[in-house]
Amino acid sequence: LIRERRHFWQSLPSCWLIVSSIFDIAIVTILATQGILMTAIHLSLIVELIAAVVIYLFCLDFIKVRLFSYFNVH
Repeated sequence: LIRERRHFWQSLPSCWLIVSSIFDIAIVTILATQGILMTAIHLSLIVELIAAVVIYLFCLDFIKVRLFSYFNVH
């Protein structure tokens, strides 16, 4: 969200960053649902958390773009 002054989807990150982020989320999800090194949590909680993060990402992105245009940040 913060690496792009326009909407975040207008500039894709590198393939390595996308793959490593997906890999990281998958590994942490497996660890959390299986209770490895932590108390196990239900998969539905993780799905709800990811949904909340995506909603928050889109909301903040639109606020960011409006503020940048208001303050003439390029």
